[in-house]
Formats: sequence, structure tokens, C-alpha cells
Amino acid sequence: MNPCRNRVVIALSIGLVVLSSGANAEEAEEAAAFQYDTQSWIGDDDLRGAERLVERYRSQAQSVGEDNPPYWTETVRDPDTIPADFRPWWQHNVVKPLSATSKPIYENPESLVLRAVANSAQIRVFSDIPIVRETAELEAKGRFDPRVYLEGKLTDLNEPVGSTLKTGGPDRFLEDEWLLKAGIKKKFLTGTDVDVSQRWGVLDNNSEFLEPKDQANTRLAFTITQPLLNGFGVKYNRTQIDIARIDGRVALSEFKRQVESHLLEVIRAYWGVYLERAALLQRRALLDNTGVLVTEMEGRGTFDTALNQQNRVRAKLAARRSDLVRAETAVRNAEARVLSLVNDNTLVFGDQFELIPDLAPVTTPKSVSTEMAMTLALENRPEIDQAIKQLKAAALRSQMTRRELMPVLNLVFQYYRDGLEGDDDVSGAYSNQFDVGDGSYVLGLVFEYPLFNREARARHRRRQVEVRQLQEQLRTTLETVSLELQVSTREVKTAYREMLAKYLAMKSAQVENETLEQRQGVDLASQSGAVYIELLLDAQDRLSEAEYEFLQSQVTYNVALVNSDRATGTLLQMYDIEPRRIDHEDGLPAYRLEQVSIAQ
Repeated sequence: MNPCRNRVVIALSIGLVVLSSGANAEEAEEAAAFQYDTQSWIGDDDLRGAERLVERYRSQAQSVGEDNPPYWTETVRDPDTIPADFRPWWQHNVVKPLSATSKPIYENPESLVLRAVANSAQIRVFSDIPIVRETAELEAKGRFDPRVYLEGKLTDLNEPVGSTLKTGGPDRFLEDEWLLKAGIKKKFLTGTDVDVSQRWGVLDNNSEFLEPKDQANTRLAFTITQPLLNGFGVKYNRTQIDIARIDGRVALSEFKRQVESHLLEVIRAYWGVYLERAALLQRRALLDNTGVLVTEMEGRGTFDTALNQQNRVRAKLAARRSDLVRAETAVRNAEARVLSLVNDNTLVFGDQFELIPDLAPVTTPKSVSTEMAMTLALENRPEIDQAIKQLKAAALRSQMTRRELMPVLNLVFQYYRDGLEGDDDVSGAYSNQFDVGDGSYVLGLVFEYPLFNREARARHRRRQVEVRQLQEQLRTTLETVSLELQVSTREVKTAYREMLAKYLAMKSAQVENETLEQRQGVDLASQSGAVYIELLLDAQDRLSEAEYEFLQSQVTYNVALVNSDRATGTLLQMYDIEPRRIDHEDGLPAYRLEQVSIAQ
């Protein structure tokens, strides 16, 4: 084979190998996951300003003043804590089945959380958001994939001749031609477009000047187009990939935020079940006490109790029985809410199903530091991470449009070799393109710039405004998180103080009720029996109300503790839960929440 042909074949082979392997090399480079300096490309103070803003809120947390005494300290003298050994009478009964024929299922907040992360349909809806967003990154990388193309054309001409120079005699020009072109092209991260193509063609017409007849022609071409201004550089061309990757991570933060909110509702629902079950037990105890009073009064007959007194107690008994019916329905509704949030098919809903909470609410105080909470929130809150990443993406878009303000100036180089043979000898023409001559080349510049350039200027201004908007959005997010942290930490302390107050009120109501019950035998027989009945019934109502309010304050305090963890963004960490990317059974990728200790 001709040495020149060898050199050309080797050079083009190397070019084809580069084109085919370029995608794998770039994929390996992208797998480095942001090893390059994004901020150096952005160039502005956008991200540095965001960092300074975050640090300012971190320092401000020290001066929130969470230890300032409340306004009412001088007038309220509560005990420091509820006695550590105190257990309300209903606590040991809540964990017992309310019906002898029920099918109890014992759960606690952690077990329900794990059921939810494994089965909740709503969480699965949330989990697909990052997967959808991640496809944009793959789509952006697809711009740099090698492309194989094939073009074919058949032309049949029959035209009148306006000059004898076209045909040399015939008054109509007849020509048949077919062309076939195949090639591979690729865009590189530098902005370079490379195209390697091979063309085959056959041409025949009735012109006397066509030589040779029945021409077979071929061309092997190697074309490079390199932007020098607009569209130049690795940083510019990789920006779309970077933005898509950032958007994918923003979606992952959004997934975490939505999951934490859902799990908070699951835990609220758990404490809702505890509340309603304990309230039902309280209603039962109140009904039993009223029943005992009715039985005693009916045993006495009209000897020392008036008929109107008995009717008064029977009316109260009926009213409390109706309250019990409503309390039983509230328990079923609370169980149904848990089931709807968890979506676990193993929890079969039915008349015999009974969800029993086996974790009692805590009554010990927990110290919550606003400074520490703010530090945790700045590191863990998904909303802050989202806002910073969105600002970073907006800054990248702004710098990209700034580059697009420049004119188009492209360097174009093409090297090609032609082959030509007669008698439709395509293979001969293909061989001829390597054997004859040194080939041809074209080198040139292409310049383009729209007058006024309004489209690019408008796009760049829009991106600049978006950066400014997202800077304010970050500030708003930090303000919102700061507010939530202050409210949540204060709510923990307020809920505990409220629980202390309800505890004292309940103890006082218990003393009053016990005192009246000890006088029951004497006062029923006295002339003031009617007054005593009213006092006793009212005392029972006050005790029941005080017990229920203390129960509510217990639940409120425990929910406040969980909400404090959510406000700092550590709710998932509290249960060692992390999102993991998996291959779904349908062959598509998916995110699933797993407990780290179990997964490992």
C-alpha cells in the first residue's frame, strides 16, 4: 500500500478511536464529582456572599437570648420538675388491649417510622423527584456523545438548456446522481466539533463535457470547528452538566425535607393514638365512678336520698356514657390516620385490629440550646442546602450567558481526499482517494455578531436578576429557619412548663375529689345531700378535665421534642435513616430510605 495512504489511514483511525473513546474518558472525568473549582468559574461574590450570610446567622444564634427569664417568673412558683417516679394511673393500662377479642399490634415511634420509610406510598412519590431531576444531567452529557449518521440522496434531472456550454449540443440536460454519506461526529468539552465522514457517489449525464463517463466519486473528509469566543472552553461547555447535577442534588435535599415532614406527621399520629386511648380510659374510669354512685343511691332508695338526686346522677351517667362512645370513635380514627400515613399492608385494618402504643411519653426536662440548634440547622436543614445550591446554579447560568454576549468566531479546518473513476467503479474511486495526491485542506474563520444583540443581553439580564432573587431567597430561608428554631426551642420549654402546671392542677383536683368521696356516706344522708351530689359530680368533671389536660400537655411536650429535631434537620439522623440509591424491580433507578445500622 502507498505510504501516504498508510499515514492517512492511521491518522483517521486514531481520530475515530478518539471519537469513540472520548465519551468514556469524559464520563470518568465527570465521575470525579466536582473536583474542579466551581467558584473560580463563577468569579463573582455570589457564593462568598452566601457563605458570609450563613456565618452571620451562625453568630447571631449566640445572641438570641433563649435563657432570658419569662415575664411571669416573679409571679409563678412551679416546682423544678415532675417527680421522676410519677406515673399517671392510666399509663400502665394504655399498653393493654381495650378489648378481649381484639388483635393487638404493639408499636412505638421508631417502629412506625421504619414501617413508613419501607411502605409509605407518599414517601415513594417523594423519592422519585431526585431520579427525575438526575435525568437532566445525563441529558446534558448526551450533547457530547459521538453521533453516527448516514445520509442518502438520489437526483434525477430533466431540464431545458439555456447554454450549449452545459451539454455541448442536446437541448435538454439529463442527469442521474446518487450520493451516500456516512460518518461520525462528536462535540468535545472544549467546544470543538469534529466530523469524520466518507462519501460515495455515482454521476451520469448527457453532457459531452463529462469525462469520464458514468463517474464514481468518493471523498474522505476530516472537519474540525473550534469556537474562539462564544462557546469556547471547558468551563462554558460543562456548565449545563454542572447545573443539571446541582439541580439533582437540590431535588435530593427536597426529598429529605419532604420525608422529614411526613415522618413528623407519622410520629404526631402515634402520639394521637396514645392520647385518644388514654382519654378513652379516663372516660371509662369517670363512667365507672358515676355508675358506682348511681348504684349506691339506688340501694338507699328514697330512705335518705331524694328522687331528684337520683335522676340528676342518672342524667350525668347517660351524658358520660355518650362521651365514652365519642372517645371510642376517636381511637379508631387515630388508628386509621396512622395506617394512612404508614401504608403497611401487614397492618390490617378492621374491627378486631388494635394499635397499641408501647412507648409512654417522657416527662423529664430536656435542655435545648438555640445556639446549638442553629449550628445543627445550618449543617443539616435541607432548605438551606437547597437555597445555596440554587444560588450556585443561578450564578453558573449568569456566567454562561455572559460568555454568550461575545460574538461568534469559529476556526474551521477541513482535510479531505477525493477519488474519481469511470464506469460506475465505486470501489476503484474509493481506492483512488488514498493512492493519488496528498489530499486537500481548507482553513478559515467564521464570524457572526447580531446588531444590538438584544436576545443575548435580555437573557443575561434575566440570569442576573435570578441571582439577585436567589440571594434574597437564601436570606429569607435563613430567616425562616431561624424563626422556626427559636419557636421550636421555646415551645419545648413552654410545653414542659405547661405540663408542670397541668400536673399541679391535676394533683389538686385529685385531692378535692378524694376529700368529697370520703364524705360520701355522711353527706348523702344529710339534708344537704343535693348540694353534695352537685359538688361531687362537679369535682369528678374537674378531675377528669384536669387529667385530660395533663395528658394533652404530655403529648404536646413529646411532639415538641420531635419537632425540635425536625427544626434542626436531624430527624432522619435520630433514627439513623439515610437515602440510598437502588435498582428498582422494574429496572429503573430509585431512592429508598434505609436504617444505616440495618443496611450495614
